[in-house]
Amino acid sequence: GCKCAASDECAHAVMCGRKMKTFPAAYPDGTDCVFLQAPGLGKQSTEAIQRGLQALPASTKRLDVAESGLGQLGPGWLSHLSELRVLNLEFNKLQKLEGGAFQGLSKLKVLWVTGNHYTLEDGAATFKRMDGSKNMITTVDKDAFAGLHNLQVLLMHHNNITDLDDSTFRDLGKLKVLKIVDNPVAKTLKKSSPVFDPIRKYCYQLDIKRDSGDELEDLWENTKTYLTDDWFEGPVKKQKKKGQGKAKKEL
Repeated sequence: GCKCAASDECAHAVMCGRKMKTFPAAYPDGTDCVFLQAPGLGKQSTEAIQRGLQALPASTKRLDVAESGLGQLGPGWLSHLSELRVLNLEFNKLQKLEGGAFQGLSKLKVLWVTGNHYTLEDGAATFKRMDGSKNMITTVDKDAFAGLHNLQVLLMHHNNITDLDDSTFRDLGKLKVLKIVDNPVAKTLKKSSPVFDPIRKYCYQLDIKRDSGDELEDLWENTKTYLTDDWFEGPVKKQKKKGQGKAKKEL
């Protein structure tokens, strides 16, 4: 079943357990965060999944459907979520990002379509479970990210992406963090590649060969600004350690 809760940034969150087999029939008024991490959701028909996603409240600012085995995200299925800032699609057995998959999400700030970032060091049982539900995206349509003018973080690492059209990131002028580590295409790219030209102005963390961390998202979590539209241009400013003088003020 599901329960309602509140947190620092979610005033009205709906949190559903892993045993859910269908999408909720209704949501409370004012729902701003939805967490649906239930593998059974992906066992429904394509039509049922589409209806379930389209029934999500338009007021949703954060949507987490990790580990739901959705398998597909069709064009326009989420287009009514005009307030969405954070979308987590990890571990959904996705193989393709279709053109228009994120249309209408003009305020989206963070998008996770990562594959399996767990290792055996996280425990054999955990690794096996996560590896079995991982995304294995091979194809990214050149229009997959069209209209995402406010996206700041895009995590695509640990997939099987073999090619990226030079226009793929054309609308992502505010992007600061892009991870494509552990994809076949990463072996053919370097930071000077034309595909990165549209994001070059603000993208200070471009991880092609190595994952350099999550400082920006950590800052947003710590300052409770994950779901806001706050903007600053440069990299996260680190505070000096104790004994090194006055700490710099964070942006």
